[in-house]
Amino acid sequence: FPKCDLYSDKRGSWVTTPDHSPNKSNIRYLEVEEHFIGDSGPGEALYFDQLWIPHNCSYHRFTNHTLHKCVKYLLKEKEEFGSIEHVEKQRIRIMFLGDSTTRAIFCGITRIIAGSEVYGPCQNIVCPSNNDVGIGKTVEFFDGLLEMTFVYVHTYDYPRVDWIIYDMAVTSADKPFAIIMNTGAWSFDGIARQHMGVEAKEYCDDNDNTTLEYSQIARGRASVEFNKSMWELGEAAHEAGVRLIYRNNHYNTRFGAHCADDRIEAALKGSRWEIWDNREMSRDVWREQTFDGLHFDRGSIHTYEEHVELVQTKIYNSIFWGFKHWPSAGQLEMQLSQSLLQSLFHDCLMGSVPNKLLF
Repeated sequence: FPKCDLYSDKRGSWVTTPDHSPNKSNIRYLEVEEHFIGDSGPGEALYFDQLWIPHNCSYHRFTNHTLHKCVKYLLKEKEEFGSIEHVEKQRIRIMFLGDSTTRAIFCGITRIIAGSEVYGPCQNIVCPSNNDVGIGKTVEFFDGLLEMTFVYVHTYDYPRVDWIIYDMAVTSADKPFAIIMNTGAWSFDGIARQHMGVEAKEYCDDNDNTTLEYSQIARGRASVEFNKSMWELGEAAHEAGVRLIYRNNHYNTRFGAHCADDRIEAALKGSRWEIWDNREMSRDVWREQTFDGLHFDRGSIHTYEEHVELVQTKIYNSIFWGFKHWPSAGQLEMQLSQSLLQSLFHDCLMGSVPNKLLF
């Protein structure tokens, strides 16, 4: 299959992996491999219960080695275009603004760099915790060539996310390559706590009494002031050569994913913001991949034995939260991490020669 266009890997479906299938003939390895580019093929994804297959295109399953190569490729590109000639320390900087769900995707990338999607580790100053609102925590990889920063934010207004983004993307002389932003969980936290144990509807409707409160929050999230600010930030960041990516919310039990983001996405249509869709990949598996209906975080560095214990704990917690099982710890977390890398390093994957890999 041809390489997936930017963000087209989000359209696809989950299939049972060969090793986990009761009927081993229901999917052949050759059929799986057609959807992956690079020598590593599906890689560690085969260890999970299910495998994400994009529709009619192929994507790359990043490893430490290929991510390192892409970082060096982008640095070389930036150097040739002169966009980092005034920066003392040449590196790719990626910044995350969000809550614990965005942090989990951040942690997923550190697992890939550490060498194991399945067993971790992600031990650093960010994962598995960092709840200091508005305070950035930074980690470096590949001898400083890749720098990732996570800033915990509650809502767009707390802290002032627009100020943070403007400072990072426009004011700073040391600009990031990309900024990924997400909010939602804290916006709906108050009403979600009032309805614990009740699954929020996917969409919210002003005419439906059961979703009116959710709808009011959703409208506030996409206020006139917010939309104007986001557009202006998009233009300013684009002029500065910084990519702004809005991560919409994955499916969850606390608030409707469409309710939270549909108005925001409509407002951003045609702007310089990129929309990274987390809904499609989570639609059919979120119940099994969240231990409390929202979080798919795992622990920090751990051995195989600790991993087994972790999974058993998640199974117990999932029963406590009203879910029946919690297979393949990290399956969705890692797929979202891989999807983000697919978009961040899309130019590297496409390369200067059509249909030819750089690794």
